[in-house]
Amino acid sequence: MPRLWGISFPIFNNAAEIARSDFHLSRKQPETLFSREPGSATRQVFGKALGDQKMALKIGMELDSTEAIKWAVVEGLGVSVVSKHAVSRETKLGVLSMRRIYGLPLYRPLLIVYHSQRVLPLAARAFSELLQRKTPKDQQ
Repeated sequence: MPRLWGISFPIFNNAAEIARSDFHLSRKQPETLFSREPGSATRQVFGKALGDQKMALKIGMELDSTEAIKWAVVEGLGVSVVSKHAVSRETKLGVLSMRRIYGLPLYRPLLIVYHSQRVLPLAARAFSELLQRKTPKDQQ
């Protein structure tokens, strides 16, 4: 089945000093880390990526919605890692910043679901093929 690879990024309040600089794994965890519940795909990807680097996930607070996490970060209460699509509005408005963590790939698979008894329209097949070509090479 074709897969789309979603990318997650750390998010920061724009007023935070860390939002204006590069973020490296060697840097000490700066603030409270807000996270989704243990079953969250983003949390699993982040935890695994840190584990691969022999680092532990130190969560300051678990929240059960991405919206709650975004507003906690907007208010300057800490930082988080979320899907870049979840914060597209807030980054356009300038209230949140996204930064890559250098040395930490944060890809997660997103499945394309369709009815197996129906023929995909040409546009849907073309879209599926495009997504497969855009898959990170090390994740195929």
